[in-house]
Amino acid sequence: MIEHVVLKISRFNVIALGSAILGVVAVSLLPSTGKTASQALDHPTYADLQPFFARKCLPCHTTGGTAPFPLERYEHFAKRGKLVTDMVVSRRMPPVAGSSDLGSFGDLCEVTDDESLMVQRWVLDKMPKGNPTPPPLVKPVAPGAVVAKAKLKEDGLPYVLQIRVPAPAGLDFERNWEVSTSAPQAVRQIVFFYDVEHQPPISKETLGEYPVPTDRLLAVWAPGTPTTWVAKPEGRPKDLTLLVLVQPSGLGENMEVRIRSSSQNSVRNPKWIKLGTDDWSLPPNTSETLVNEFTQATATRAYAVLPEAGHYLDRMQLTAGDGPDRKALFQARRWDYNWPFAYNFAEPVGLEPGLKLRFEAQYSNTEKCSANQNKAIKDVLSGYGEYRDRFWIYVLTGS
Repeated sequence: MIEHVVLKISRFNVIALGSAILGVVAVSLLPSTGKTASQALDHPTYADLQPFFARKCLPCHTTGGTAPFPLERYEHFAKRGKLVTDMVVSRRMPPVAGSSDLGSFGDLCEVTDDESLMVQRWVLDKMPKGNPTPPPLVKPVAPGAVVAKAKLKEDGLPYVLQIRVPAPAGLDFERNWEVSTSAPQAVRQIVFFYDVEHQPPISKETLGEYPVPTDRLLAVWAPGTPTTWVAKPEGRPKDLTLLVLVQPSGLGENMEVRIRSSSQNSVRNPKWIKLGTDDWSLPPNTSETLVNEFTQATATRAYAVLPEAGHYLDRMQLTAGDGPDRKALFQARRWDYNWPFAYNFAEPVGLEPGLKLRFEAQYSNTEKCSANQNKAIKDVLSGYGEYRDRFWIYVLTGS
């Protein structure tokens, strides 16, 4: 079922896709400090916050990294206390949009209320240093089979590389994967799918216009994903295709993508649930909320989520349940096309038979939209390319 809600845009009628109450969960950010979680929450030091900063800031804010300045040491933060607070409290940084009420996406989860509160209190306390550990070294690329190589652009706009290679003989599809790349500052997302017959090898830049084949979709990955759930294919794949989202880092790296098998079995009886539609359009100077629903027939578990949208999307959510008991299986309350991610749950989320999944997404085609900067505002249609956008989300389920 597809619902459309169209309104003329104004500063007062932006549609909220739903509210989510973030639970305050006290967790010890650095056990070696000897503090309890509540002590760290009340009067945190830089040492208490260092693991949080390492997870949320260092992927980009390193010397020579993609960010405009490093945040590797206490002195770096001490110079920018107010800026760091403003970015964390507003959730503008780190640029991760996704969260779930029903599970965890590991390091890809957005900043929690506890983490935001600790940063605020640290700055109000004049940023005490504590006893921090030495700055972490750059994590080496994990060992594993090299499945793809490419020379990345040094600068420019984000782009998608489509790479098709013969499936490496040693690649195990019976196990989940640990994926790594030699260009972690530039590679933002990888979508893996397969072919049962050999196709000509390719390596080309695209606009991401390759439709995601749910019957051959293997896995989705983004930096910060410790384990990538793999949809166990029927039979041995002949080819492996990667859609690699690249945000040029200024380094022009020679990218390698490596895969190492984990100890966990891959997802049995996999099914990718696809919600959304191609049947929509967005007139100029309007905002529109699209809704698509799906009822799960049998008991299953959710392992991963891949949202697909472009520049005109404001926010989206996928809820599970009905009425007041609805919870967000996935939500992106602030969508940035330059920072989309693929999400793997740390632990699978159970879905009961008869459970209703409701996918909602709000789009805006106004002068404030980044896609309309310095050009005429026209009708937006479903698809890829200029004046186009998508309304899709994919959920990996299985036993």
